[in-house]
Amino acid sequence: MEVGRADLPAPLVGAPRRLTDGAERRSCGHADAIPPNMSATKQHCAMEAGQMDLLEFSKMIIHLDAEELAEGGIQAAYKDLLPELLKHVKEADEITEVLDNKGSSYTVHHHDRTYSIYASEYDDASWANATYALFSIVNAQLAGSPYRFYAINGGNDLGGIFLTSEQYEQARRTLERKDDWPYLPSDRAALMADRWPPDPNT
Repeated sequence: MEVGRADLPAPLVGAPRRLTDGAERRSCGHADAIPPNMSATKQHCAMEAGQMDLLEFSKMIIHLDAEELAEGGIQAAYKDLLPELLKHVKEADEITEVLDNKGSSYTVHHHDRTYSIYASEYDDASWANATYALFSIVNAQLAGSPYRFYAINGGNDLGGIFLTSEQYEQARRTLERKDDWPYLPSDRAALMADRWPPDPNT
């Protein structure tokens, strides 16, 4: 069921971190995300130039895993995200999911919208569909907030991060490779590779 893995960039993968509700989720970030040739002085200069502290940035990333999401894990991942989401909204919406006992279909429901993750176990777009569904559900609730929930990497190394527009721009200025930039998953991305590099104009 894995799609487009050959085209994915090297992810920023790190150690687990514990969310405030006690649920353990791995962080995609790590100190190793800082380029080895970037000295402490250069990092300080980058911050003064309006760039982001890569160490702090990496700590903010929550590991999700698109495969787990697509295999009936969206509601569980959403529950794990609630402590972070509730920092930016007064209350969080409920979502429901319907997973066919035979594994032939998987849908997620939020308000009056239904997200079809897959219609058969051989649906190659399921990872992309699951990614879009989770981020769309979270961002719909952030409409009145300065924050948005951005994706980092993809596939098994998918991560999510809450950023303001200013922090988003700082990340773009700091991360040299466009493949590492935060992005908003698109519902028209049928394949994982379609989102690399993310197009900020779409």
